[in-house]
Amino acid sequence: MSHVVVQRTVVRMLYDPVFAHAVYANPHVALAGLDLTHPERDALVRPDARAYATDPYRRARALHGLLVEYPASAWLASRFIGDVRGLDAFFSAPEFHDCIATRGSLAAAFGAYLQHMPFGDARIAALAQIETAIARVRRAPSRPVPHHHAPSRVLVLSTRHAVVELANGTAALYEAIASHVRSGGDDVTAFLLRDRTPASRFKSPVDDSMHEFLHIESTSEGGVAIAAATPELAQLLLFAVPGHSRAALASRACDLGADPAEADAILEDLLHEGILLG
Repeated sequence: MSHVVVQRTVVRMLYDPVFAHAVYANPHVALAGLDLTHPERDALVRPDARAYATDPYRRARALHGLLVEYPASAWLASRFIGDVRGLDAFFSAPEFHDCIATRGSLAAAFGAYLQHMPFGDARIAALAQIETAIARVRRAPSRPVPHHHAPSRVLVLSTRHAVVELANGTAALYEAIASHVRSGGDDVTAFLLRDRTPASRFKSPVDDSMHEFLHIESTSEGGVAIAAATPELAQLLLFAVPGHSRAALASRACDLGADPAEADAILEDLLHEGILLG
């Protein structure tokens, strides 16, 4: 499968000139650990190095698509780095390279980048957590909801649903900033480049000492619905993420305050609504 590694390495070099320069300087060092033969390593640097830089707008186009999915966190991050174009540093970051090397989700990798970078405001990572979950459920495939469920069958949270736990006030901050960006029209990148609204306009009282939960759902119309979730429901759904037996989920519901009859009814409702699958 080394030809696949060659293809992915070419993509990395096309997007990251620093990496491309390192490969040209010493391919056997820069590509150490990759499943490549010596001829394949040499082939990567056989073309003129300028061949990897023939499209100067490649990163900008890719960044535009990511900004559409991360309007709130990108807006706030841009206030700390001075210009939203600075977020194209993502294409030189480990999250990008790992994503390409493993054929991961570029949107998820960008969300991880926004959550890990020390921008100077913890709210950026929290907003990116919401937008990462939105990006994930948008990409979830449609699955039929089973009508019958054996008691011993493993139940799992549908990939069309996600639950995020946040510092209290983060949801209001997200809605305020996302609405502000939406007010600028369809071209998110153009708005982020021209907007000069200071971050101080959005001083949502985020309280790390208290938490809130959001339930994010991919709708049948292709959109995304976001709603507050009670701590009890959120904890039950988070428990279901890796998959558990119906008995284990019922027991967890009881631990969270339901009686056995209520726990069974809750699970039936979640299965009927397609939130749990089994």
